[in-house]
Amino acid sequence: MRKLLLVLPLLLSACGTVPISVPQIVKVPVKVFCKTTPVPKPSMPFDEQATPIMNPRLKAILFAAQEENLKGYSKQLEGALAGCSPPPGEPTFSITQPTQ
Repeated sequence: MRKLLLVLPLLLSACGTVPISVPQIVKVPVKVFCKTTPVPKPSMPFDEQATPIMNPRLKAILFAAQEENLKGYSKQLEGALAGCSPPPGEPTFSITQPTQ
């Protein structure tokens, strides 16, 4: 009986061990910054060359040229940003904190 009392705590201590946990995969969205080639800023003919005493017709020509430069620049920027969007059908995630 005495031996049983000595062996019993050893047997019960084996039940108290921590089971080995299996690693779980948790998908967490991570913000990834897009890397694109820099788009060079275009020249601004009106801002650089127009003067107050210049002929209004020449000012209009410079302004029209600047407008065309800005349209091309915006198309280049939109093209660079289009490469940063996720592929179609790709789920987008957002993490929001619960309101109290």
